[in-house]
Amino acid sequence: MASRLLAAAVCAAALCACSRQALDVPALDDAPVVAPARIGEVRMTAPGYGIALSREGEVQFEVNLEAGDAPLVHEGDPCVAYSPPSTSTVSCVVSRVTRGVSEETGQALAWLAPKGAARWPAGEFVFAVITTRTKHHALVVPPSAVLSKDGKSWVVVKKPGKGGAASYEPAEVVVGASADGVVEIAKGLTPGDEVVVQGGIGFLYPEFKAASD
Repeated sequence: MASRLLAAAVCAAALCACSRQALDVPALDDAPVVAPARIGEVRMTAPGYGIALSREGEVQFEVNLEAGDAPLVHEGDPCVAYSPPSTSTVSCVVSRVTRGVSEETGQALAWLAPKGAARWPAGEFVFAVITTRTKHHALVVPPSAVLSKDGKSWVVVKKPGKGGAASYEPAEVVVGASADGVVEIAKGLTPGDEVVVQGGIGFLYPEFKAASD
């Protein structure tokens, strides 16, 4: 009996240690992780979904476009197509767009032509990502840098301090497009500004930080 009780106690202690380890999070006073705001590209895309067709021995993809995306898609737009769950893609170009195919939904149809030889069974489901526009020379930051408060967008900026000690100050920003894992900052930052991408919430919500100290 004593050995069983000892074993149970050891197991319980181990479980408690594992629980503490699993719930361990960085303290609010740990040094935040920062990344610089930089000049980059934001690639705007529209999704399409449909089927593969075979026309005179050549593969084409016929995809539906949602009402909000339909006006943005034009002939010549580059795109990629794939058949989930596979992530292998085929490079295509939009060859034709028919708008207003459904007055009720506002959807459109687009036909995509592979840029090279493509082996794809007719009738198979297709998902496409169409590039509608690429915004060049945009000021971008990682999505995790952008926080929300009072209906506005904020970032926390690292400021150099005297004696090497940095300070962290919230700055209101105007966000633009978001795609490809970046968010455009239309106003409020300059290239090279260091923004907090992890651990910045306490600087935007001081009351949260004070309650946790």
